[in-house]
Amino acid sequence: YVLASFAKVHATYSIVATDASTRQVGGAGASCVSGQDIFKALFVSVPNHAVMHTQGLLLPRDSPIITMAKDMMKMLESVRLDDILNNMQTLDTASISLGEEEIPEVDLRQYGIANFNSTQGYTGKGLVELYTKWYSFPTENYDVGGSVNMTTANGQSMEYHALANVVSEGTVNLLEQGFKGSDSDDLAVRLMAAMTSVVVGGAGDGRCINSFNTSASGAYLHVDNPDGSVYLHLNVVGDGRTEPIVDLQRQFNEWKASIEPDTSSGSSYKTYFCIVSMAIAGQILSSL
Repeated sequence: YVLASFAKVHATYSIVATDASTRQVGGAGASCVSGQDIFKALFVSVPNHAVMHTQGLLLPRDSPIITMAKDMMKMLESVRLDDILNNMQTLDTASISLGEEEIPEVDLRQYGIANFNSTQGYTGKGLVELYTKWYSFPTENYDVGGSVNMTTANGQSMEYHALANVVSEGTVNLLEQGFKGSDSDDLAVRLMAAMTSVVVGGAGDGRCINSFNTSASGAYLHVDNPDGSVYLHLNVVGDGRTEPIVDLQRQFNEWKASIEPDTSSGSSYKTYFCIVSMAIAGQILSSL
């Protein structure tokens, strides 16, 4: 029973983001849970308003807590993001049994949320305590948010919030650096850059790193248009034996090539992802 309860707490690294210029919202994430659809487990979107990830001890998608949060996300002209997270914590009154110990479920949650002018996050205090009892490797459990100015003339910004739990040290910073370091005005490109940055940096979910020398078992990238239609959806479900970010990037490259004309073999986009592919391959080979 203890193991079954513990298995519900999923270690994850992810990022949510918005684009004030296009009014797109999106996210990307990865976790080491064999056969798990990470997108279905994490992603909560209210197109043209806000986007959120719920991780750690997972909430069912039909949970009243998520329903309440989505309703509040539609009213962001009058509701602040921290009000949403505070209400989620207030409604989260159940506890989970781990052996003889009762732990409030809210202490095992992790949230990241972004709208078009701000971000907020929450990392439960029990995540560190719980995983310290079960794993010997050092982990980090925190979240960070910010914004980046776009290069277009309208001066709009992209908001992002990166979050992770039970990951190798430096994972959250690599997510943030990858997103901020891209010079693209395409939200999807920046999300992809965030995910590849983790693998190039040799970071990720500590369980898959220890077992398979990979950053996760599954990963996804999703962006919604303001009208609710899907701009991009990529999803990799695996078992951790192969690097899911490599497969995710391959899908991304194919999508990008399908929407952009092949003007030259030396385009900056192709050059960038060629470099990233080589870096990921080198990192994986060096760990074998």
